[in-house]
Amino acid sequence: MSMWATVAVAFVTLLLLGPVSYQAELEVADALGGRGLVTWLGGLLGLAFQLPDGPALTLAGHPVRRLSGRRKERAGPVRKAAPRRKSKQASTRRFDPRPFLRREVARAALALLLRLRAALHLTLEGDGVVAFPDPAATGWAAGLLAAVPPERLGFPRLNLTSDFTAKLPSGAVRLQGWFLPLGLVGSLALAAVQPEGRLLWRTFRQVRRKTKQERR
Repeated sequence: MSMWATVAVAFVTLLLLGPVSYQAELEVADALGGRGLVTWLGGLLGLAFQLPDGPALTLAGHPVRRLSGRRKERAGPVRKAAPRRKSKQASTRRFDPRPFLRREVARAALALLLRLRAALHLTLEGDGVVAFPDPAATGWAAGLLAAVPPERLGFPRLNLTSDFTAKLPSGAVRLQGWFLPLGLVGSLALAAVQPEGRLLWRTFRQVRRKTKQERR
């Protein structure tokens, strides 16, 4: 085995077995704000972000390269695209969550979320208000919170409520955790071949097929 092949194997091994830690603080008021940090191999490499700014690569805790930037616009005449006419059927079409609200599908989704939380060693805490411009969407979210409260998912310090008088969500949430990339991939692969994962995939395909048929 050549030197470069050995280096590649060692890098892939570290990539899969090296622990990844993450933490973030998100706040939603008039706009989305927050900051976070994802580190690999005990902080040797990392990715830091602070909204509304873009992410930046870090090396041993020090920023070395910012990944966002404005692209230069090419000079020349600007052509306005012709407005597209939307049909009445397309404008009134909405996502139908009813197939995912069946008892067996909801239980499968809950099992998958618990497995994912365990693989990510995720903790969530904070307070938030769930609200949308469409009262129907707020009602659907309120029903989901009543059926599956945060403490049932393993987040006893996360308090979420719904507000039909508000138009946008608000609150502040803190999250942190760690995972092994190989362990996360293995956990998702195992969930995909189990009955719960297959049921969710079939339901997703049925909803997608129905949506395509309505577009014709």
